[in-house]
Amino acid sequence: MKEKRMKSTRYRFWRNVVFIAVGGVVGFIAGSLVGYYDLAVEIDFSRFISLKAVQDIMIVAIFLLFLGTLYYLHISRESMSRLEKMEDDEEIESLEQAGNRAYALAGILTNLMQIPFMFYAATGFAEGIRHTDFNILLAFGKLFFLILLITVASILVRKGFKTVNGEELPRYSNVRETRDFLMDKMDEAEKQINYEENFELVMKLVSFIFPSIYIGLILLNFLFQVDTILAWIAVSVIYLYVTVSQYKIVKRYYK
Repeated sequence: MKEKRMKSTRYRFWRNVVFIAVGGVVGFIAGSLVGYYDLAVEIDFSRFISLKAVQDIMIVAIFLLFLGTLYYLHISRESMSRLEKMEDDEEIESLEQAGNRAYALAGILTNLMQIPFMFYAATGFAEGIRHTDFNILLAFGKLFFLILLITVASILVRKGFKTVNGEELPRYSNVRETRDFLMDKMDEAEKQINYEENFELVMKLVSFIFPSIYIGLILLNFLFQVDTILAWIAVSVIYLYVTVSQYKIVKRYYK
């Protein structure tokens, strides 16, 4: 594998200067246009899309993610059930990888189901406050249905763990106990990949994603008069948690 050549210090310096200069020019032009032509406007998102439409989209998204979870769990079970009939080592390894990959994708889809669910719950609560003719029974019925889908998916994923790994996940375990249990199941290659990917994730969050979100919130507030205080608080809390968590690395390594 060809080793990636690192850019020179001069190149990196001028690259950052160009990025900052371009960002400054774009920000200056946008700010000048807004100030000169009074382009700042308040956006009422309810004019473009109703809360009911958003809720329907979230329900469809959760249902599609649920179907995807069932599909990948089926692929995982099918791959693992065929292992007993195989004798060739290469075929066995290929089936194991396919089963583990499908199970991992099922777990990812199950976790993703929580995002549209929380969005649905938040918009449903907002709709209940705004409208006096809000049908609370229908809303709770839909909410119960979505909770049922997520619960069923979580139970199936938990059962699928035993199919893939031959051992059940410990019940009622906290985060640390679950982490220790899962790490015991990993080989060194899988641990190394997790370490590298998690390190890259933290670096991207701190160096790129969070600053980009901050800039986006500033532009939303400046150009469209959107109230972004709650978003600022949420992002800042996550940013603070990720940054402070790095202390654990320092504490463990530099004893």
